[in-house]
Amino acid sequence: MYQLNENDYAAYYRPYMEGLPSSDILTFLENQKQEVLSFLQTIPEEKWNHAYAPEKWTVKEVCGHVLDSEIIFGYRTLCIARGETQSLPGYEENDYVENGHFKELDYQQIIQTWLKARALNLSLFESISEEAWEHVGTANNNRMKAGAVPFIIAGHTRHHMRIIKERYL
Repeated sequence: MYQLNENDYAAYYRPYMEGLPSSDILTFLENQKQEVLSFLQTIPEEKWNHAYAPEKWTVKEVCGHVLDSEIIFGYRTLCIARGETQSLPGYEENDYVENGHFKELDYQQIIQTWLKARALNLSLFESISEEAWEHVGTANNNRMKAGAVPFIIAGHTRHHMRIIKERYL
């Protein structure tokens, strides 16, 4: 699989990359799936609609954002690996969360949908050739290699689970 290089993604993703393995990201993503599920199952039901401050997302909304990002970054991986030359759009995370209406969903539905998205991404990633991981594309006006995106997914997910632990529970 792809060997991570910090020149293969936008600088603002660097904090997400700290502490990730530089290779074998698929095993990390698979293990992370179970770790996240185990963690989310420990959150008391009354905390799922909790926001730690005014104008901050609830736990459901944080998890909804992680879900949206999983899907979006999976799509970016697919596009870049397949040789897409058009610039892929960015997304306004606050608008996506607002329009996701995650507060109204059962938290189990959010968890189950995220698990399905992660499983789909893992299946996709296993099918990508070594050559295709090196393909370069543009997403949100930033150059990005296909191989860097699974690392971004892993780091982004870990970042938000840490936020939930530190600020919500």
